[in-house]
Amino acid sequence: MPGADRLFIAIPDGFEAGQIAEQARRANPDLDIVARAHSDAQVEHLMARGANHTIMVEREVARGMLEYALGTPAAA
Repeated sequence: MPGADRLFIAIPDGFEAGQIAEQARRANPDLDIVARAHSDAQVEHLMARGANHTIMVEREVARGMLEYALGTPAAA
């Protein structure tokens, strides 16, 4: 990871993903880390361990459903 610019962590267990984020951050302090989360606790955990950005799956599903219901569906 020393030569990487960005890391996407998409494994389903946010707490295990935190370990990956920590190791990646140690290997490359400038790495842009984006991680998948399923709860607010996982978001906090990932951010505390070096993720720059998290995407909470349930929020994104809810956002897509709301956009559809309002007649403004996102790209499929």
